[in-house]
Amino acid sequence: MKHYFGFILFPGGTISLFLAVTSLATADWVNSGTVSMTSFGLWQECINYTCFTLTDVPSFLNAVRAFIITGCVTSVASAILSLAISVGSKPRPAVDASMMLTYLASTILLATGMVVYTVEQPLPYPTRYGYSFVLGWLAVALCFVCSTVGIFAVIKSR
Repeated sequence: MKHYFGFILFPGGTISLFLAVTSLATADWVNSGTVSMTSFGLWQECINYTCFTLTDVPSFLNAVRAFIITGCVTSVASAILSLAISVGSKPRPAVDASMMLTYLASTILLATGMVVYTVEQPLPYPTRYGYSFVLGWLAVALCFVCSTVGIFAVIKSR
């Protein structure tokens, strides 16, 4: 694989990881601003900007947490492998294939977590999705682009 693919994939994977971690850590997945400002995240609930840790957690939320955390771990591996490709001096087909597969796994894991949340979280009016939810989907999209470029690069190098 050419070195420039590693230089393209490393920043893309790092930004995707940053977006996924930010989405995971913040408490604005769903918000409602009718009488009081209320927002919910994967870990806490905030009412009028005072946040409380979620105690009675539904099972789908645990599944979403697990998928997104696992997706973040595989994103770290993807970023490290793409960095190794960009600074490496000789072609290594095993590293190229591993990088492509970890980006693909990250995409699938992050997308599965986001889809589970989208399907399972009811949104009665006037509730709406917040910026954390949008950041999660942006991480999925960027990870998908990286996995597509990685697949293209591996196929082209053969």
